Amino acid sequence: MTIVGTRGFMAPELINEQPYNGEVVDLFASAVILFMMKNALPPFMEADRRQDPYYKKFCKKPKKWWQFHGSSKPGKMSYFDNHFIDLITKMF
Repeated sequence: MTIVGTRGFMAPELINEQPYNGEVVDLFASAVILFMMKNALPPFMEADRRQDPYYKKFCKKPKKWWQFHGSSKPGKMSYFDNHFIDLITKMF
């Protein structure tokens, strides 16, 4: 398998060279783009999701992940409204 694309936008199954559904991995990439449009920063630190502490936190404690990302923004946690949080969480 040849990996093509920007790793920071790739779903874990692509990076880990596992079987994947094209629509699902496109949805993941779209979530990364939407998150970056709102936050001006990527949602995760490393392309290798297995090693990424941000991705691990998102999977295990999503509320804390959102709090962390909102903590440096105006309005803190309210920076991300519940609709945005719900949408991006479901897309990831």
